[in-house]
Formats: sequence, structure tokens, C-alpha cells
Amino acid sequence: MTTSVNVSAPAAKLPVKAKDAGKATPAKAPAKSVKAKKTAVVSKPAAKPPAKTMPAKAPVKSAQPSKPAKPAVVKKPKLVRDSFTMPQADHDLIKLCKKTAVSSGRETKKSEVVRAAIQNFATLSGAQQLAAYAKLQAIALGRPKAK
Repeated sequence: MTTSVNVSAPAAKLPVKAKDAGKATPAKAPAKSVKAKKTAVVSKPAAKPPAKTMPAKAPVKSAQPSKPAKPAVVKKPKLVRDSFTMPQADHDLIKLCKKTAVSSGRETKKSEVVRAAIQNFATLSGAQQLAAYAKLQAIALGRPKAK
């Protein structure tokens, strides 16, 4: 099966230098090599040759060290801002925990104390959690009314 291709597409324009601006441009030369390649008879590729088998050899270490794999991108957890009301006694307990951490050599924030307490509370059994809820002082829900 032979196909012929018309190669009459416009040639790419070359930039004109300032000194050549007044001169006529030479006629373009026909692209013989492109036409010759396009009109060649294309035959179906032959079946794949069998894979060459090599005798088993020990792997050769290259002189260049391989690049280390890129570490997986770790997404930062989404942060949620929240506020709540607590009795003064519970707030004083948070301050006490912060002072204990400072005396042990670690500066800490109120949110870190609360987060650590929640993580430890989650490890308790259901019965232990219910007992801890029973010890809490009941407080009114919502924001205090404006005066």
C-alpha cells in the first residue's frame, strides 16, 4: 500500500534581520527528504523477535549512587477552632499542668494540655469515662448573656 502526501504546507518564517529588511527573500527549496519518507511503502512490522537470554551474572554496581526516592507528601491535618466554657477550678487545673511542664523543662500551651488530656481520656474504658463524667460539675450551656 503506497500513500503520497502533498507537502505544500507553508514553511516556517525565519526572523528578518534589520539589514535584510529591504531585500527579497529567496524561494524556498522543496523538502525532498520529507516527501521521500512520506511516500515510502509502509509494511506491517514483523512478529517480535524472541527475547535474548543472558547468562545470570551478579548485578554490577554503578559508579553513581542512585537518587533517593522522594518522601511521600504528608498532608497537614485540618485545624478546627473551637471555644468552650469551663469552671474556674478546671481552668486552674490547666494552669497547674502548665506549671508542672515548665518545671520539668518543657514550655507548653493550654491547647497542648487539653489535647494530651483528651488523648489519655480516650484510652480509658467506657465505664471509666462514665465515672469521670459523673465527677464533673454541671455548667450552663451556651455563651453568657450580655449585660
